[in-house]
Amino acid sequence: MKLYMLYEDRLGPLPPEIKEVQCFDPALTVLTPGGRERLQGRSTLLEGPQEAFIRWLKPFDTVWVGAGQPYEEWFERMHIKEGA
Repeated sequence: MKLYMLYEDRLGPLPPEIKEVQCFDPALTVLTPGGRERLQGRSTLLEGPQEAFIRWLKPFDTVWVGAGQPYEEWFERMHIKEGA
């Protein structure tokens, strides 16, 4: 599967099964809806098995995934469900 996301430092290194396909912006700063949080990371397209993404991202409360085209730099909050 492919996943466009804001790859933040707090997520640690990519698992070996997940590859970076393209980095659209290596030093992106975005504000969350309402401007309550400032997020920093890389606007990145990743590819790998769905199971690898679930294992990697499940420990985090929130990750920010792309909500549109990369050039728009829109992101929305995503949670990995318990039992996934």
